Amino acid sequence: MSMTELKQILISKIQSSDDENLIKEAIRLFEIDHDETPVYMVSESEREAINQARQEIDRAAYFTDEQANRLIEEWLKKQAGQH
Repeated sequence: MSMTELKQILISKIQSSDDENLIKEAIRLFEIDHDETPVYMVSESEREAINQARQEIDRAAYFTDEQANRLIEEWLKKQAGQH
């Protein structure tokens, strides 16, 4: 689809919409200056941490939400018993 066609579709959608929140959100999106939005640069240590995490995911070396919650509950019980 060409840029002209995309613009025409967008204009048509805006003109036919009665959703005030949608129109406000569209205006907000157009007000964002994408050229001035800084790009976050990942440091070498962050890149290494990301790669390590990806490898752990590939090896299934992680806790499920349920497992993590159970471990947290056990830890909290131990902490409460020490006081």
